[in-house]
Amino acid sequence: DAFELKHIAENSIDAIVTDPPWGLWENIQNIELKVLAIDKFTLIAQWILKQNDKDYDGIYEIKFNDNLECVYFKSWEMTK
Repeated sequence: DAFELKHIAENSIDAIVTDPPWGLWENIQNIELKVLAIDKFTLIAQWILKQNDKDYDGIYEIKFNDNLECVYFKSWEMTK
């Protein structure tokens, strides 16, 4: 199933983080998500994650088509 932008609109940011539409993560100790920009069909968000006692900082770029289906997903991450 496509990751749809309406999932974000219909759910709280907490629901997106704890039950993301792209699958569950394992051993998450903490996660923060901050939307940096939305421009028509493109979403840019920063995420900070603590998983398995490691800290990560990353950026998501997500693009949607006219049907609000995800057509592009890119993630950049680094350990802190």
